[in-house]
Amino acid sequence: MLVNFCFFPLAMMGGMFFPFEMMPAGMAAIARNTPVGWALTELRSFLAGPADPARTAFAFTLLGVFSLILFLLALTRLKRSFAR
Repeated sequence: MLVNFCFFPLAMMGGMFFPFEMMPAGMAAIARNTPVGWALTELRSFLAGPADPARTAFAFTLLGVFSLILFLLALTRLKRSFAR
């Protein structure tokens, strides 16, 4: 339930349900800086045409580091309170 309280507002603000073009300019600027908005912006630039290899590598590296950090946080949380 806690995940839903965090995920859905970020998803709505990040452009998952409403495209950036339909949002007011101020809200769209904030939405592009959320994790979902960043992922959508990177996906659009990746699908739009020839990709810049350095930018694509940076995006995947950043995504991998972020995922690794979240995985390690979840792992430490599970080790402390799971199956006692």
